[in-house]
Amino acid sequence: MSKYYNPFGHIECTEYCDNKAKFIVFKDKRSKSEYRIENVSHHYLIRIKVDDCLIKEQDKIKKCDYLLLDCSYKKAFFIELKGQNLKDAIIQIKSTILELNSKLLTFSFCCRIVQSKVIKATQQQEKEELIRFLRGKYPLNIKAVKDLVLIGSQKLIEQI
Repeated sequence: MSKYYNPFGHIECTEYCDNKAKFIVFKDKRSKSEYRIENVSHHYLIRIKVDDCLIKEQDKIKKCDYLLLDCSYKKAFFIELKGQNLKDAIIQIKSTILELNSKLLTFSFCCRIVQSKVIKATQQQEKEELIRFLRGKYPLNIKAVKDLVLIGSQKLIEQI
């Protein structure tokens, strides 16, 4: 077995699986939110659609939009593209982590939320709540707190 594999095995939910793309873009059709990975080091990436694919609608679980697996550095990025409700975005990421963590035991976790409208007053408080949740439940999946949770407005671009 290759060291680069999809731990979920869901081919139909895998939208990209390679190390050749310079950019991986995540967009929300309903809002102006966009998350973009610039793959400057050619990491082996797996882009998985979570909402209504990896986790189906009938499961009645709140879930984030996407999961990006960086197989080169064993990082799992939980990605939520949102309008302005940060609290809902955090609930969706938490429940996705609870649902999928057993398949990601060797991955460190990173959470990415991109909102079309940011309400700064609650942003830091909500971010700290998500960090406390991750530290409490998944201490072995946390490598660097500074990279753990990023919240952006409309467009978030990150290099790996």
